[in-house]
Amino acid sequence: TWNPKYFDWPGFEGHSQATQADPIMMEWSTNSRKPCVGDRAYRIRLGDTEDPGIIAAGRIESEPFEAKHWDPRRVDSGQSCWYVKVAMEHVDETPLISRDELNEIFGNRQMWSPFSSGIRIIEDVAEELVPLLDGRM
Repeated sequence: TWNPKYFDWPGFEGHSQATQADPIMMEWSTNSRKPCVGDRAYRIRLGDTEDPGIIAAGRIESEPFEAKHWDPRRVDSGQSCWYVKVAMEHVDETPLISRDELNEIFGNRQMWSPFSSGIRIIEDVAEELVPLLDGRM
C-alpha cells in the first residue's frame, strides 16, 4: 500500500517510464516475510486522494530483509522493519484499476484498504486480477 500522507515516494511522477525491459528498482516495506523472488507485486494508493487504486506493478527481486524503519520517528526509537526489493515494471499516477472498481469486481473477497504493506492477494482473486491488470499495462 502507499498512502502519500504517511510516506513520500521521491520521484513518483518521474517513474511513469518504467517498463518490463527497464524497471524501476525500489525497496518496499512489508509486514510479511513470505514474499518470494519472482512473486508479482502491486502498489495501491490509498488515503485521502482523488484517485485511489493500483498504480504500480512489478516483481519481487529479493528475499525479505530487515533494515532501519522508513518512518524517522521509529528509527529514533531503534525500530526496524522488513523490506523486499521490487522491480516496478509499470508506474503511473492514473490507476490501472481504481479502488471502487476493485470493490465492484471482487466485493468482499479481498480487502483493498489495509493499513500495512505486504498483504497477500487471495488466490482466486489473483487469478482474475493478474490478466485484468496485464491487459491494462
